[in-house]
Amino acid sequence: MCTTNTTTTNSMCRSLVGYVLVNNTVLSAVQSLFQIKRFHDLLGANDFSTSTSPNQTLPVKQRIKIPFSCRCENGTRVSDKPPCVHGERRRR
Repeated sequence: MCTTNTTTTNSMCRSLVGYVLVNNTVLSAVQSLFQIKRFHDLLGANDFSTSTSPNQTLPVKQRIKIPFSCRCENGTRVSDKPPCVHGERRRR
């Protein structure tokens, strides 16, 4: 449920989606893959220390939380856009 002011038409909220790594991957690659603008958002979503290096390697099969923005409509989170991994084209 959205906790932001849902009476505003364009209320935005933050949400998380789980992703399981298919290879050993550094955090900066995850940030780039999902186009996460602020590295600290990725750290916070996963309870990593703010001093964690972007070069920290995560092991294969580790589940990581990916933060993304969404809209709030009638108290419900609604995807702001279709999921898109860096390098893929969005269908219109």
